[in-house]
Amino acid sequence: TAAAFGFSQARAGARPEMNRLFVLRTDGATSIGLGHVQRCLAIAQSIVERGDRVEFCLGIADVATRKVISEAGYAITELREEAWFDAEKICEIAGDQPFSVLIDISHPLAVPHAPAVALYCEELRAGGASVAVIDSMMTTCLGARVSLPVDLLVIPYSGAERQTVLDGPRHLALGVDFVIFDPSYAQLE
Repeated sequence: TAAAFGFSQARAGARPEMNRLFVLRTDGATSIGLGHVQRCLAIAQSIVERGDRVEFCLGIADVATRKVISEAGYAITELREEAWFDAEKICEIAGDQPFSVLIDISHPLAVPHAPAVALYCEELRAGGASVAVIDSMMTTCLGARVSLPVDLLVIPYSGAERQTVLDGPRHLALGVDFVIFDPSYAQLE
Protein backbone atom coordinates (compact mmCIF):
# COMPACT_ATOMS: atom_id res chain seq x y z
CA THR A 1 0.00 0.00 0.00
CA ALA A 2 2.91 2.36 0.63
CA ALA A 3 4.08 1.94 -2.96
CA ALA A 4 0.67 3.11 -4.12
CA PHE A 5 1.34 6.43 -2.49
CA GLY A 6 4.87 7.26 -3.60
CA PHE A 7 6.91 5.25 -1.08
CA SER A 8 8.09 2.58 -3.51
CA GLN A 9 11.38 0.96 -2.56
CA ALA A 10 11.89 3.34 0.38
CA ARG A 11 13.06 0.57 2.71
CA ALA A 12 15.44 -0.89 0.13
CA GLY A 13 17.19 2.46 -0.11
CA ALA A 14 16.70 2.85 -3.88
CA ARG A 15 14.62 5.97 -4.33
CA PRO A 16 13.45 6.56 -7.89
CA GLU A 17 11.80 9.88 -6.98
CA MET A 18 13.94 11.71 -4.46
CA ASN A 19 12.56 14.84 -2.91
CA ARG A 20 8.94 14.13 -3.80
CA LEU A 21 6.45 16.71 -2.56
CA PHE A 22 3.63 15.47 -0.32
CA VAL A 23 0.71 17.85 0.04
CA LEU A 24 -1.32 17.12 3.16
CA ARG A 25 -4.84 18.47 2.72
CA THR A 26 -6.58 18.54 6.06
CA ASP A 27 -8.85 20.54 8.31
CA GLY A 28 -8.51 21.38 11.97
CA ALA A 29 -9.96 23.84 14.42
CA THR A 30 -11.08 23.91 18.02
CA SER A 31 -14.65 23.52 16.71
CA ILE A 32 -13.93 20.20 14.91
CA GLY A 33 -10.80 19.08 16.76
CA LEU A 34 -7.12 18.84 15.92
CA GLY A 35 -6.96 15.04 15.59
CA HIS A 36 -6.66 15.17 11.80
CA VAL A 37 -3.88 17.72 12.04
CA GLN A 38 -2.02 15.69 14.69
CA ARG A 39 -2.26 12.57 12.52
CA CYS A 40 -1.00 14.52 9.51
CA LEU A 41 1.89 15.90 11.56
CA ALA A 42 2.95 12.32 12.42
CA ILE A 43 2.73 11.40 8.74
CA ALA A 44 4.66 14.55 7.78
CA GLN A 45 7.45 13.65 10.18
CA SER A 46 7.76 10.22 8.57
CA ILE A 47 7.78 11.72 5.08
CA VAL A 48 10.53 14.20 5.97
CA GLU A 49 12.59 11.43 7.59
CA ARG A 50 12.47 9.63 4.22
CA GLY A 51 13.98 12.69 2.54
CA ASP A 52 10.84 14.08 0.94
CA ARG A 53 9.08 17.43 1.41
CA VAL A 54 5.73 18.34 2.95
CA GLU A 55 3.33 21.23 2.56
CA PHE A 56 0.03 21.51 4.39
CA CYS A 57 -3.11 22.78 2.66
CA LEU A 58 -5.84 23.78 5.07
CA GLY A 59 -9.52 24.28 4.43
CA ILE A 60 -11.12 24.72 7.84
CA ALA A 61 -8.45 26.14 10.12
CA ASP A 62 -8.10 28.48 13.04
CA VAL A 63 -5.20 30.21 14.76
CA ALA A 64 -4.43 27.18 16.96
CA THR A 65 -4.22 24.90 13.92
CA ARG A 66 -1.93 27.22 12.01
CA LYS A 67 0.26 27.64 15.08
CA VAL A 68 0.68 23.89 15.66
CA ILE A 69 1.66 23.28 12.03
CA SER A 70 3.96 26.29 11.66
CA GLU A 71 5.70 25.52 14.96
CA ALA A 72 6.40 22.03 13.60
CA GLY A 73 8.20 23.76 10.71
CA TYR A 74 5.86 23.05 7.79
CA ALA A 75 4.70 25.39 5.05
CA ILE A 76 0.98 26.15 5.02
CA THR A 77 -1.32 27.14 2.19
CA GLU A 78 -4.76 28.22 3.34
CA LEU A 79 -7.62 27.56 0.98
CA ARG A 80 -10.61 29.87 0.71
CA GLU A 81 -13.91 28.02 1.13
CA GLU A 82 -14.65 28.16 -2.60
CA ALA A 83 -11.24 26.51 -3.25
CA TRP A 84 -11.39 23.76 -0.61
CA PHE A 85 -11.52 21.15 -3.37
CA ASP A 86 -9.72 22.99 -6.15
CA ALA A 87 -7.21 20.56 -7.66
CA GLU A 88 -5.67 23.34 -9.72
CA LYS A 89 -4.44 25.03 -6.54
CA ILE A 90 -2.66 21.85 -5.39
CA CYS A 91 -1.18 21.24 -8.86
CA GLU A 92 0.01 24.86 -8.84
CA ILE A 93 1.84 24.26 -5.54
CA ALA A 94 3.55 21.15 -6.97
CA GLY A 95 4.54 22.72 -10.26
CA ASP A 96 6.41 20.25 -12.47
CA GLN A 97 7.71 18.04 -9.67
CA PRO A 98 6.33 14.60 -8.76
CA PHE A 99 3.80 14.87 -5.95
CA SER A 100 1.39 12.97 -3.78
CA VAL A 101 -1.67 14.29 -1.99
CA LEU A 102 -3.00 12.93 1.28
CA ILE A 103 -6.52 14.08 2.08
CA ASP A 104 -7.53 13.71 5.73
CA ILE A 105 -10.91 15.34 6.13
CA SER A 106 -12.67 12.47 7.88
CA HIS A 107 -15.10 14.61 9.85
CA PRO A 108 -18.87 15.24 9.62
CA LEU A 109 -18.46 18.64 7.95
CA ALA A 110 -16.95 16.89 4.91
CA VAL A 111 -19.99 14.67 4.26
CA PRO A 112 -22.02 17.23 2.22
CA HIS A 113 -18.92 17.71 0.05
CA ALA A 114 -18.51 14.01 -0.84
CA PRO A 115 -19.20 14.49 -4.59
CA ALA A 116 -16.74 17.42 -4.69
CA VAL A 117 -14.11 15.31 -2.92
CA ALA A 118 -14.51 12.53 -5.52
CA LEU A 119 -14.10 15.03 -8.39
CA TYR A 120 -11.13 16.60 -6.55
CA CYS A 121 -9.41 13.21 -6.33
CA GLU A 122 -10.07 12.51 -10.01
CA GLU A 123 -8.64 15.89 -11.03
CA LEU A 124 -5.58 15.48 -8.80
CA ARG A 125 -4.82 12.10 -10.36
CA ALA A 126 -5.32 13.57 -13.84
CA GLY A 127 -2.79 16.25 -12.82
CA GLY A 128 -0.21 13.55 -12.08
CA ALA A 129 -0.61 13.11 -8.32
CA SER A 130 -0.73 9.94 -6.32
CA VAL A 131 -3.76 10.39 -4.09
CA ALA A 132 -4.61 8.85 -0.71
CA VAL A 133 -7.63 9.57 1.46
CA ILE A 134 -7.98 8.90 5.17
CA ASP A 135 -11.69 8.31 5.56
CA SER A 136 -14.13 7.89 8.40
CA MET A 137 -16.66 5.13 9.09
CA MET A 138 -20.38 4.54 9.03
CA THR A 139 -22.50 7.62 8.30
CA THR A 140 -19.49 9.88 7.73
CA CYS A 141 -17.60 7.49 5.41
CA LEU A 142 -17.13 9.34 2.13
CA GLY A 143 -16.09 6.15 0.32
CA ALA A 144 -19.48 4.60 1.16
CA ARG A 145 -21.29 7.59 -0.39
CA VAL A 146 -19.29 8.16 -3.57
CA SER A 147 -16.72 6.30 -5.60
CA LEU A 148 -13.33 7.76 -4.67
CA PRO A 149 -10.85 7.41 -7.56
CA VAL A 150 -7.76 7.23 -5.33
CA ASP A 151 -4.61 5.17 -5.16
CA LEU A 152 -5.14 4.41 -1.48
CA LEU A 153 -8.15 4.65 0.83
CA VAL A 154 -7.35 4.28 4.52
CA ILE A 155 -9.94 3.80 7.24
CA PRO A 156 -7.77 3.35 10.35
CA TYR A 157 -10.41 2.51 12.94
CA SER A 158 -11.56 -0.57 14.85
CA GLY A 159 -14.26 -2.30 12.85
CA ALA A 160 -13.26 -0.71 9.55
CA GLU A 161 -12.72 -4.18 8.07
CA ARG A 162 -16.52 -4.42 7.91
CA GLN A 163 -17.01 -0.97 6.33
CA THR A 164 -18.51 -1.13 2.85
CA VAL A 165 -17.00 1.24 0.31
CA LEU A 166 -17.88 1.80 -3.32
CA ASP A 167 -15.52 0.72 -6.09
CA GLY A 168 -12.92 3.33 -6.92
CA PRO A 169 -9.84 3.01 -4.69
CA ARG A 170 -6.94 1.01 -6.19
CA HIS A 171 -5.91 -0.14 -2.70
CA LEU A 172 -7.75 -0.33 0.63
CA ALA A 173 -6.19 -0.22 4.11
CA LEU A 174 -8.92 -0.94 6.63
CA GLY A 175 -8.72 -1.43 10.37
CA VAL A 176 -6.48 -0.88 13.34
CA ASP A 177 -3.40 -2.21 11.54
CA PHE A 178 -3.37 1.18 9.81
CA VAL A 179 -3.76 3.45 12.84
CA ILE A 180 -1.23 6.28 12.73
CA PHE A 181 0.46 7.44 15.92
CA ASP A 182 2.93 10.17 16.61
CA PRO A 183 6.33 8.44 16.94
CA SER A 184 6.81 9.98 20.38
CA TYR A 185 4.15 7.58 21.72
CA ALA A 186 6.56 4.72 21.08
CA GLN A 187 8.92 6.32 23.63
CA LEU A 188 6.38 6.15 26.47
CA GLU A 189 6.94 3.65 29.26
